[in-house]
Amino acid sequence: MVNPNFKTSELIATGGMASIYKGVQLSLDRPVAIKRLHPHLTTNVDFVTRFEKEAKSVARLRHENIVSIVDFGRDEEGYYLVMEFVDGKNLKEILKSEKKVPAEIGLIIAEQVAQGLRFAHSSGLVHRDIKPANIMLSKNGAVKITDFGIAKFANDISLTDTGSMIGSPAYMSPEHVRGTDFDNRSDIFSLGVVLYEILSGEKPFQGENYQEVITKILTEEPRQILQITPELSAGLAEIIHRCLQKDKLKRYQNCEDLLLDVKKQIDFYQIQLAPKLISQYVEKPALVSSWLLGERIQRHLDWGLHYFNQGEDKKGQAKKEFLEVLRWDPHNQTALKCLGQIDQKQKKGNIRLVSGKIVKKRLYPWILVPVGLAAAVLLGYFSGGYIDKISGPGTLQNSKDGSQVNSISPGNRLFTVPEEDELPFSSNASSSIATSKEGAESGSLTKTGSGAIIIYNQEKEKERARQAGKASIGQLRAKAQFGTLTVNAEPKAKVEINGKVYGTVPPALTFKAEVGKYRVYFKQKGYRTESKKIWVEKNKATSIKESLIEDKPTGSKNLRSDDH
Repeated sequence: MVNPNFKTSELIATGGMASIYKGVQLSLDRPVAIKRLHPHLTTNVDFVTRFEKEAKSVARLRHENIVSIVDFGRDEEGYYLVMEFVDGKNLKEILKSEKKVPAEIGLIIAEQVAQGLRFAHSSGLVHRDIKPANIMLSKNGAVKITDFGIAKFANDISLTDTGSMIGSPAYMSPEHVRGTDFDNRSDIFSLGVVLYEILSGEKPFQGENYQEVITKILTEEPRQILQITPELSAGLAEIIHRCLQKDKLKRYQNCEDLLLDVKKQIDFYQIQLAPKLISQYVEKPALVSSWLLGERIQRHLDWGLHYFNQGEDKKGQAKKEFLEVLRWDPHNQTALKCLGQIDQKQKKGNIRLVSGKIVKKRLYPWILVPVGLAAAVLLGYFSGGYIDKISGPGTLQNSKDGSQVNSISPGNRLFTVPEEDELPFSSNASSSIATSKEGAESGSLTKTGSGAIIIYNQEKEKERARQAGKASIGQLRAKAQFGTLTVNAEPKAKVEINGKVYGTVPPALTFKAEVGKYRVYFKQKGYRTESKKIWVEKNKATSIKESLIEDKPTGSKNLRSDDH
């Protein structure tokens, strides 16, 4: 490069209008992106004049969501723009490896792009070419719009020398296609197209050629995004389709109105630490997508279980949360069981669900005597009146109240359908547990999961069994004291507690655990089995996160045990 203040190093990309190089601004010793216009565009004097004017206007845009212009000029090689260098990927690159992005990532992108557009629109500038290739996600967590100003001149030249249309027809608004009075609302339409694509994996207007795409933009409504991606929230789907209204008077009239609705969805999805989330997604999109899905399911499940235990007046809210769980995880057994109980209670009569069969309980006077005698015999036989009847694979039926529990190793019982007294603390819609410094000192839980899964200590269960002649198991358990236990691991591993497998982590598993000691194993093929002895204390949160080590055979025993 002739300009002595800039040094070009490597070609980054080539497009229909320019080639982009990575370079260095020598005076400040910082990386920059240098864009050189293709020679055939510089022959249009009117284009060059307006391009220079536009470059100066865009250079005044200083906003965290807009790639800033550092310099503009001409040398013997032609016209060039020097821009801020963004170390990351654009959405087009991401969509090559990931068919679509998680709803949380899409909402962060929507918010950040809308903020950048709002700033530009307030300065009288319209981008005119919002598309995935012009939206950058940086490794430090920023979302930035690039190519401001250049796309504005797409109307000046309809075809390049190679016959390709300048601009991106698939993302153009109807008024842009017609070449009529398009304004800031055209950018909002284009953003709607981008959101539709990145959240569903499909463009809303598709065709075999430009003309077919343009015809559909002008005459056809896009398919409802919930038909493609039914797990999205209705509110998010409504935002996208409002952006895509052909009549610009029916669209969001400005980015301020759009941002109000986007922020409501951000609250709904409980998105926090957006920059960190974007940064992690750029580096490991598949891993972050999987983690977000697990967090989303657990969050709604926690709230559902919380409302489930608040009484009949909260069952409607509980049902709503469980339905959210099933949108993302249609086979979630806890949500299905709880919904089954809610639906049955809403029907006429006293109905309970046993092993997938609906059984109506009717009491007739003539059977009260034999039933009473049978119950007395059974209660005496089982020493304490607690009857466990196997009613399905891995499931126990509690004859005392009809609730279902999952079977685990002798001495432990894992309750998956909570009762009114099984939540000693309220849920905060999080699967993780943490104890603050103050909370730890006072012995109180500061952050908990749903508390719906209970583990009784084996040693104390044996003692209760010995005392069962004096009182029932239920009465003895009522005196039990609990803390909470959260287990997690990296990478994925099966969790075994006192000889029973409870599931796979991540996401983390949270239990309401009786006070006492437990042995926790983390097992995964190809990794060393890790063993931890932990002690659960009353009203305190205990958390374990184990890092598994790859198994490299050395002839030694494949078990690392922590007995401290």
